[in-house]
Amino acid sequence: MSELARSTAITRAHISPDLLNQAEAALQRKLAENPHDARALRGLGDLQRRRGEFGAALKTYRVLQHLRCDAMTNWLVAVASGERLPWPEPEGVRPSPFIRIRNFLDAAQQERLLAMTHADPQDFTPSKIRRDGKRQLNRELRSSLQADKSVIREIHRWFVPKLRCLVPRLASHFHSGEPGKRFIDMDVTAHPTGGFFGPHTDSGYSADSPNRTREISYAYYFHQEPRRFGGGDLLLYDTCPESEGFRCVAYSRIEPVRNTIVFFPSRCCHEVLPVTGRSDAFQDGRFTVNGWIHKAGVAPYGADPHAETQGASRQVE
Repeated sequence: MSELARSTAITRAHISPDLLNQAEAALQRKLAENPHDARALRGLGDLQRRRGEFGAALKTYRVLQHLRCDAMTNWLVAVASGERLPWPEPEGVRPSPFIRIRNFLDAAQQERLLAMTHADPQDFTPSKIRRDGKRQLNRELRSSLQADKSVIREIHRWFVPKLRCLVPRLASHFHSGEPGKRFIDMDVTAHPTGGFFGPHTDSGYSADSPNRTREISYAYYFHQEPRRFGGGDLLLYDTCPESEGFRCVAYSRIEPVRNTIVFFPSRCCHEVLPVTGRSDAFQDGRFTVNGWIHKAGVAPYGADPHAETQGASRQVE
């Protein structure tokens, strides 16, 4: 079994609602006996984060913070609350930070986006990844569809300026506030029934990765209403950026809520869980406008260093 397949199998087991319920019951019993059990509090907060219950996780972490105000606990509180991250970051494996913004587009912009992406499934082709300098299909790692460049360029013209307004806030939050022009790349991706993307980082795993200039990743969720699919959650794994290691049983779960955009560091390991559709129709799948904000003053791989990129798709290393 490959390392990816092993990690995926372990994650799937730990996502089981029954297993999570059993773990919570055991932790609650420990806390009933000793409300100041720091290990149990950390475990409960992490479990709530794995369910996507960030309000509950924040309350649990704040109780823990009263008991021990160390770098990791302060980091947990900041991640669960969306507050500015403490500096310096704690060492080792730590929860991946993120910012989530709801109601990102107005009603007219949402309808425009749906019309442009749902008109013709032929505008989408199977997603590829870049390996050894070549773009290729890898069904073990990824199954999704990507819009062609003509669709991406049209959306890029009006979508990216909205992102650019957020760059100062994002750079400050993620401690990447170097001055300079930032390139913003964009893709449009569809996950029909069965679509997924296994654990990966958007910046690649090596120092010479062509994607190493990617600093902040984003995913904007949109789909038909009422929603006709299940699954497709984003798992942001607890990651050690210095060693590129991650814990496949520790993560924050983010549901793909319509008209919500999520930002997180590109170095953080993450995955898209399989989409379980109530319909096989292309239009009923999970859709995202997704991409990367690059390091300040650095042109991304293949880009003209003197011009803004125009929605060119560069696949994950």
